[in-house]
Amino acid sequence: MARVCDVCGKGTKSGKNITFSHKMNNRTFKPNVHRVRAIVDGSPKAINVCTKCLKSGKVEKA
Repeated sequence: MARVCDVCGKGTKSGKNITFSHKMNNRTFKPNVHRVRAIVDGSPKAINVCTKCLKSGKVEKA
C-alpha cells in the first residue's frame, strides 16, 4: 500500500529516535492510511485516505 494520502498528500516523514543516553538513530514516521471506497467525481472509487481526513469529513464514503 502506498503510504500517502490521496486527499491531503500526507506522506512518510523522516526523523530521529533519541535514546535515554541521547544516541540517535534514523527512523520514519508513517501516516495512518486506509484504503476506502469514496465518491470521487460522482462515482465510487477506492482511494488511500489518512484517518485525519476521514475524521474531519473531507471524504464522502460510498
